[in-house]
Amino acid sequence: MIDPYFAGVILVTAGASALRWYTETLSPPPGGASSLDVIESKTPRSQWVPPKGADIAQEKYALSRTIASEASGRKYSDAERIAIGWCTRNHYYKAKRSVYSGQGSAHPQKGGYASSALNPTAESDRCAARCYDGSTPDPTGGAVSFFEPALQDILYKRGKVRFDANGIRSRWTNNENKMELYATIGAWEFYGRRGGRNSP
Repeated sequence: MIDPYFAGVILVTAGASALRWYTETLSPPPGGASSLDVIESKTPRSQWVPPKGADIAQEKYALSRTIASEASGRKYSDAERIAIGWCTRNHYYKAKRSVYSGQGSAHPQKGGYASSALNPTAESDRCAARCYDGSTPDPTGGAVSFFEPALQDILYKRGKVRFDANGIRSRWTNNENKMELYATIGAWEFYGRRGGRNSP
């Protein structure tokens, strides 16, 4: 997620409702052990669950759109894609909203939470499923916002955005927004409410 204009990170306190986990069979990625194995062994489940009445098929579709739009191609790993998926889940479920309500249609990131401009791909579908099937706990510790610092700096130098990476960090962690860095996974930084990280 690139935050060119910092429309605002809305942190809404929301209690988790009692909904069952939806599971499905999903084979592990080819190639044996990977960084995902480390993530799965050291990170907790998310504290937020889908809102009542959410269609899980639609939720996976919307999450897959987001993952494909933010982190497609060989440059990114499945570990990064899954982290983006979990962070997006957390953002919406913390506010008791469905992912589909914000990410289900095609739109750029500007003015919204994250881009969903691209259609899902096989890799984004796979990673979105892992955010719902119980196989991969939340590697971000409950983060609700993310961005890619190196890309932010490139866009800033080109005059495309108002803030460089340090500018985003400063705005997110100031006393008004009260966020802190929860995790760095690959090229991405993940942030959440100060003092609220779920420890492994």
